[in-house]
Order: sequence, then C-alpha cells, then structure tokens
Amino acid sequence: MVRKAGLRRSSVFVDIGSGINRVLFHALLYPAVEWAFGIEFDSVKVLKAVAAFDYLMQKMPVFKAAMKNKSAPPKANCASISEVGTLSPATHAFTFWVGMTKAAKMAIGRLWNNCPSLKVSSRVVV
Repeated sequence: MVRKAGLRRSSVFVDIGSGINRVLFHALLYPAVEWAFGIEFDSVKVLKAVAAFDYLMQKMPVFKAAMKNKSAPPKANCASISEVGTLSPATHAFTFWVGMTKAAKMAIGRLWNNCPSLKVSSRVVV
C-alpha cells in the first residue's frame, strides 16, 4: 500500500474485515501511520484482535515504541457493514473480498464512495 496507494505516516488507515488486525498492525509499524482502525464482522475475531494488541504492547518493544507517539490506539469495531455509518476519517482503506457477500461488497462500495477523506489514489485493489 505504500508503493501503490501512497500510504504514509500522516495517513489514517481503515481495514474493512480486519480479522485480528494483522494488516492494521503492519500499517502502524510501516509506514507508521498516524492512526488506524478496523471494522470486523465477527465478535470472536475482535476479541482476538484486542488480545493481540495487548500481547504486542507487552512483548514487542518496537510496537510499543511505535504506539507511544500515536494519539489513540487502534480500534477494532464489531459491526455488520450495514451498521457502519462512515469510513471517515480514513485517508486509506484496505479490504479483502474473499468470503464477503455481494450485499456486503455493495455496502462497502457505498461507504467508500461517500467518504470524502479517502484519497483517490488509495482506491487501489491490492
């Protein structure tokens, strides 16, 4: 995403279908985005994401150091995509279509197109 979509330190990153936040954690470390949040549809995965964040904060000094300068820790929200009102303030978004219904893809598309903070260059399928 750094090369194809211009993801950088000043970016706000959203991972749609974030699972346990692996992609989100990566964005926090490189390129060390300003802030990141995930939207996950499975409450069990959200619990795992929270546990993974706690683990990384305790066991990975480089992750803890990266988070020290963040204004807020990453959020992992559990919601049906139809319950998500906006992707703002995201400047960059990532999603992985596998396993998503057509209705979910359409809902994501509507959110994506109605988010003024998303940069046009971030609308890259990776």
